[in-house]
Amino acid sequence: MEMMAWVALAIFVLSILAVISNVVDATVAALIGVAVMVWVGVMTDVEAFQLVDWNVMAILIGIWMIAAYFGKTGVPSWLSVQALRLSGGRPGLLVMILSMLAGVISMFVDNVVVILMMAPVALPLARALRLPITPLVLMISASRPTSWAPPCCWETFRRRCCTASPAPSSWSSSGVRDGLPPFRS
Repeated sequence: MEMMAWVALAIFVLSILAVISNVVDATVAALIGVAVMVWVGVMTDVEAFQLVDWNVMAILIGIWMIAAYFGKTGVPSWLSVQALRLSGGRPGLLVMILSMLAGVISMFVDNVVVILMMAPVALPLARALRLPITPLVLMISASRPTSWAPPCCWETFRRRCCTASPAPSSWSSSGVRDGLPPFRS
């Protein structure tokens, strides 16, 4: 790698370390990192501006606004109390309740919004029960309905359930009618 690539990598690593160590706000760290890259000549200000994906920025701003107003409604506090009441203070059951809640919410809104909505619910609970927050938030993020299914599974699902093709022979013994798997209520 040439020298400027190493300089850019060093600035990037320092910015990430500033975010991780919570020395400054993540936005401030990112802006300082970009400013330093422009200052040392890694890129010009025009190149930095052109590298921004403004569609993503608009989506993120919208998501942050939704999450901020959701937090101000008091719903996260209410959900925290209800989840704690239902779980009886048992951490395993609490994680399952929060995961199910996140899965239900993610059926209606974007998955990033679910994490931003559920973090204010999980944080007070983790503090109250003295649980590590990272596994709790990771479980919430993994509880989205599609997080467990790799793309190959979705293609198989689409071919088997969303087309008019007959059911695979492995389904015929389980009561399949009209090419769809049986659903029991």
